[in-house]
Amino acid sequence: MAVIYRPPNSCRDVDYKLQPEIEKACQKGNVMIIVGDFNMRVDWKNQVDTGSQEREFVECLRDGFLEQLVVEPTKGFAVLDWVLCNEPEVIGEIEVKEPLGGSDHNMIEFTVKLEKEKPKSDVSVFQWSKGNYSGMREELAKVDWKETLAGRTAEQQWLEFMREMRKVQDRYIPKKKKFSSGKRMQPWLTREVKAKVKAKERAYKEAKISGKTEDWEVFKTLRKKTKKVIKREKINYERKLANNIKEDTKSFFKYIKSKRQVRVDIGPIENDTGEIVMGDEEIAEELNKYFASVFTEEDSRIPDTQGWQGREVCAVTITTEKVLRKLNRLKVDNSPGPDGMHPRVLKEVAVEIAEALAMIFQKSIDSGMVPEDWKIANVTPLFKKGARKQKGNYTPVSLTSRKQKGNYTPVSLMSVVGKLLESIVKDEVTEYLEAYDKIGRIQHGFLKGKSCLTNLLQFFKEIASRLDKGDAVDVLYLDFQKVFDKVPHMRLLNKIRAHGITGKLHTWIERWLIGRKQRVGIKVSYSGWLPATSGVPQGSVLGPLFFTLYINDLDYGIDGFVAKFADDTKIGGGAGSAEETESLQRDLDRLEEWAEKWQMKYNVGKCMVMHFGRKNKRADYYLNGERIQSSEMQRDLGVLVQDSLKVNLQVESVVKKANVMLAFISRGIEYRNRDVMLRLYKVLVRPHLEYCGQFWSPYLRKDVLTLERVQRRFTRMIPGMRGLRYEEHLSALGLYSLEFRRMRGDLIETFRMLKGMDRVDVAKLFPMMGESSTRGHDFRIEGRPFRTEMRKNFFSQRVVNLWNLLPRAAVEAKSLGVFKAEICRYLSSQGIKGYGEKAGQWG
Repeated sequence: MAVIYRPPNSCRDVDYKLQPEIEKACQKGNVMIIVGDFNMRVDWKNQVDTGSQEREFVECLRDGFLEQLVVEPTKGFAVLDWVLCNEPEVIGEIEVKEPLGGSDHNMIEFTVKLEKEKPKSDVSVFQWSKGNYSGMREELAKVDWKETLAGRTAEQQWLEFMREMRKVQDRYIPKKKKFSSGKRMQPWLTREVKAKVKAKERAYKEAKISGKTEDWEVFKTLRKKTKKVIKREKINYERKLANNIKEDTKSFFKYIKSKRQVRVDIGPIENDTGEIVMGDEEIAEELNKYFASVFTEEDSRIPDTQGWQGREVCAVTITTEKVLRKLNRLKVDNSPGPDGMHPRVLKEVAVEIAEALAMIFQKSIDSGMVPEDWKIANVTPLFKKGARKQKGNYTPVSLTSRKQKGNYTPVSLMSVVGKLLESIVKDEVTEYLEAYDKIGRIQHGFLKGKSCLTNLLQFFKEIASRLDKGDAVDVLYLDFQKVFDKVPHMRLLNKIRAHGITGKLHTWIERWLIGRKQRVGIKVSYSGWLPATSGVPQGSVLGPLFFTLYINDLDYGIDGFVAKFADDTKIGGGAGSAEETESLQRDLDRLEEWAEKWQMKYNVGKCMVMHFGRKNKRADYYLNGERIQSSEMQRDLGVLVQDSLKVNLQVESVVKKANVMLAFISRGIEYRNRDVMLRLYKVLVRPHLEYCGQFWSPYLRKDVLTLERVQRRFTRMIPGMRGLRYEEHLSALGLYSLEFRRMRGDLIETFRMLKGMDRVDVAKLFPMMGESSTRGHDFRIEGRPFRTEMRKNFFSQRVVNLWNLLPRAAVEAKSLGVFKAEICRYLSSQGIKGYGEKAGQWG
């Protein structure tokens, strides 16, 4: 920890002396906290740096991955007193209080979370990576599954299968005590390292007792060899983590967390009577009761649904081949569900158990009986933001319902085997729904060929076109309360039947949905079981699909233009006249009627309206009798959208996320091998800088350079890169500039849309020139007139000229891989260089 005082009106010389000290402190890999009076005015709230001197100082802080955490003014209207930390999770709530004594600065009070010693534990856990799987396969191959499972119900078949699996699992998978010493065991600690360390310790004791020079020389030699072996094993382990980062992100973050000096726990929390609950089991009970309290109590007035006329899907045929294919795709680093069946075991013995599981699955579908183990879930609470003692600041959100990746472990664990059957059912149902076009085209969530990017591009193409004509537009962002938990089961089942899912399959879905239970787990402590009386199961495979069906008719009868991504719904309409705003209000009234009919509730406090255009009437809109708040900025599917459609805040947002990830890498990777660092950067950092980049791609030079500084910061982390120019960094490391990659990304996304890989309304997004064009290829896009810089630089407009100049061999490519190679050759031939990689080797 450090305290700094920087005098008012300090010149650059003072900053130049201070910056190297900050940089040196941050390079040690420890948690760094710097507090003090910096007397520098930076607009932290909007993340806009003012003045070149301030900009240079802020860049120094970012190079050290320091984040400024004070948001309230500390003198007048300015934030002059800062709390900087490279691991913000260790800082508790920050309060700006009255001045101390005669000071003209406010006092800042905050807490620092210190590491608690891990308690010793006698819990035994399986060592899945050390199992004798050949022995398991041999023993399971002897089981006659047809005879073993014959004449039994689905529940009995499952229990018999579990009995056989647990028998061989106990025999062939070794166990160890978890946290038996109370200390963290480093994953790179091999037998050779342990032997070297013990030998070194023995030599030290002997030398200390004898005091002989030759004994001290022996110790020094062993110490040198031990350091060498430890360094080698750390490098090997870090290289292994980097090579497997795409398939096994979890292990990387577990390794990083093991290096943390501070561990942030869940709770303590406040119960309903205001008392503070401390123990893990007590906290789990309180959170489970809170999660269960949000479930919907369904009334008996279930609305009629207009049934599908035509072909229906009534059953699913399960084959051994389908099951085997799913087993072979399991990710072995995932955790087991409440039944204890680990995906590593299931994948290793896939051939031996595929037939048995196919029989159990088919029996379950045909009889409509769902084993109880498939209807229970372990829930791990996920802290969102705010005070950790408030139960409302925790959520059981699952990976399947998140828009963006970035958290490291799933938070709702269900039976892996049960999810295999869900996956097979989902494939069948999705194929049926898409074949008969039963899901509305405005839905972009959980569907093949649709994404956050297609949602944003298609929706904001309409807005950009209207604004370019001088029209005004209002966009309403709607937010449902606890959306995945509140779906009433009987209404959902009616909606599923209305989409043509009937017969045995509908019966199975009903039994799968009703009678579920959940419990909350914290470390090794669990709450009791509570029934999940509404909602789609968190962490399930089928849940997101069923929710999509539930809100499929949400937009029926709406006059405005709408886009959905799962539950995220936005509706736009003209706002230049009273008639237009009244039409938008009528759309809101229809949505309110839909929600009341289907027992969903809007969180009006989180619903927002954005007013676009200079001629905007800035009308008020009401939902459930409450006025919807207006906002100049809204986070839309992970992208910050401003009412000016500028992208500077989005740039600052992604830069912050990328810097956080760079800080993880900086603190966690001890030996910065070039290959390891590049692999981690490409998988963990660069995706933040390019997420939905075709939508918000910056065109102002200051924003372009702000993004490039992140990549420059990364390249300087690699040994041997300091002192070289940025272009030399890129060339030496085989990277392209981010600006060049965005241009290439525009072309790739255009190809995907025109070839149908990404499903959008191509006619609206890209009007084609057609056969009237006599020059170039047959896929030329027709550019439209524009009046504003915003419209000129929108994706569907800025890509026109570059796309039309591509050679025929590129646009007629049979695959995406061939297209990438062709545009690489073309851009190189035109002298368009992004620095770095050779032709055909994209970074």
